[in-house]
Amino acid sequence: MYNESDGAIGLPGFNTFGPSPERRALGVEDIFLTRDPESLVRQPEVSPVPVIIGLTGLEGIYFYYKQKLDRKPQVVADYAVNPAQLVGPTVAPFPDTARILGVSANQSLSARQLADINARIKEEYKLSGRGDDNFIKFYSDVSSGVTAHRLINLTLADPRRHEAPVYLYHFLEDGDYNWGKVSNNITAKGASHTDELGYLMHITSPKNLKQTVNGTTKSSKTLRLLTKLWTDFAKSGQPATPQLWPAATGSAATAAFARISADSWGLLGAGLAGPHVSLWDDIYSLLRRM
Repeated sequence: MYNESDGAIGLPGFNTFGPSPERRALGVEDIFLTRDPESLVRQPEVSPVPVIIGLTGLEGIYFYYKQKLDRKPQVVADYAVNPAQLVGPTVAPFPDTARILGVSANQSLSARQLADINARIKEEYKLSGRGDDNFIKFYSDVSSGVTAHRLINLTLADPRRHEAPVYLYHFLEDGDYNWGKVSNNITAKGASHTDELGYLMHITSPKNLKQTVNGTTKSSKTLRLLTKLWTDFAKSGQPATPQLWPAATGSAATAAFARISADSWGLLGAGLAGPHVSLWDDIYSLLRRM
């Protein structure tokens, strides 16, 4: 959708590679990814299975500090002036998805549309040009939240979903085993992208998390909780009793999700991706039907 003259580069350093359909000749080699991922969600080639989809408390912490944006105030200021440059290329449908939607795959946003997106993002997130909480929230949404929101909506729209439930979660523990933060020496508050891995896997590198399964700390309690939820799901397709973690229904904006931490387990929320998703729905609809 974008080219260099548009200035839209996606998240710097994190969009170099992505899923790509394997355009091999049928019968010559086995093909794993037959079409672009969105088209496979819209028109699955296999029967639905139970799935878990989730986000951490503040995904963008990881990307912000991993890219050392806390030391690059001018870069942050530039993003705040022109936030559309961080809008990912998936706003335009890839060829397989375009065929399903009956639209052109060779579309791009006009200069006027980009200007409107910039204005709406700045207003929606109250971007000030600094690396403050508002910018981190925007970074969280553009890196992970919007994609999760759209995946949830498309998944729940499958009429066969009653055969295979969808479970949503928000991982909120901010403790000793938050892998993304500990491994990158991030001290900002909140659970960041990849942090839940430290509560699912025994990790000794690049930082030894020194996980204690039988400890009494909140981190140990969350470790036991998360591993039980995930192993129960692997065995039965259901991570918990329905009253504690019901399957998602309806749309991403209203579906129930579980809050996962030592203090919040058992408390449900609704609308996993947060309050700004209607803006992103509008942006995606510029070049495609939802």
